Amino acid sequence: MRSETDLLVYAVMGAVALLAIVAYVLLIAKPGNRPGLVPHPFLPDETVRILPPGEYDAMRAKVMADAVAALCQSPDFKPARLVVADFDLPVAYAWMSPWVRKKYRNTANAGSNDPAVIVTPAFLNMGLTDQELEAVAADVLAKLFFNPDHNIRFADVTHFAKKMGFTDDFIAQMKSEFPLDYMVLMTRLIQDTWAARLIKQPHALKTAMEKSLHVLNQTSFQGEFAGMMSFVDPPLMCSLSRAEMMKMSDDLKVRHALAMNRDRLNELRLTNLGVIEQGVRQPHMEVRDTRPMTTPEGWE
Repeated sequence: MRSETDLLVYAVMGAVALLAIVAYVLLIAKPGNRPGLVPHPFLPDETVRILPPGEYDAMRAKVMADAVAALCQSPDFKPARLVVADFDLPVAYAWMSPWVRKKYRNTANAGSNDPAVIVTPAFLNMGLTDQELEAVAADVLAKLFFNPDHNIRFADVTHFAKKMGFTDDFIAQMKSEFPLDYMVLMTRLIQDTWAARLIKQPHALKTAMEKSLHVLNQTSFQGEFAGMMSFVDPPLMCSLSRAEMMKMSDDLKVRHALAMNRDRLNELRLTNLGVIEQGVRQPHMEVRDTRPMTTPEGWE
């Protein structure tokens, strides 16, 4: 017969194990790491449901999924999956689990934690052409490759900007105009350029962005933070007080500043794509065999 002390020890061990499981679910299995859910692009710590087939336009989703698969043919990139998420905004964005992010290249065996291109039913029904869907897929995948949070340091972004032909005066102006989100701004320009050159369709990317902005500008989403991995952000509230901002993490401060500068950022992105569309020869990031390369020759 086991003593009461032994039984008490076993009970305590069981309680500790149960608490460990609960802690894993609540703390470690963060939004997007839980089966059937992905993170909301604009609401921190919120999740949205992954829709099953039959609850969205299957034909448009197949066009988008085929584009993602074709763009991920290079052995240097981990395969990404297309996910259709259950919320109303017509948006597209990228997501990657934290432990996969650092091993994005040269990683095989697709699974539930693989990089994902996430779209909504409203995005699929927005009337984008096949070329525009491919362009959006490329731009979202670029956000996985050039991730300012994890892959690129502040100095690296400035280095890329200079390699792309931006003058010291322009860079200084951007640092002054965007003190909190300069790195994200420049990275967005790099991402757009990489995507446009990868698919060789800068016009399709530009018109997809213009159409997305036209639709999103008619919405009034109740949020405060831009999406770090989104194709285009909706207009946001941006009503936080200075005291509330001071309490936020650095990441949320950047996302809030990015939301406040949304219109200016979109203006710069469209201008950049317009320059590429016109075929102006500039020292930009070039894509060869799906690999981004910085070259003074630019793209012809």
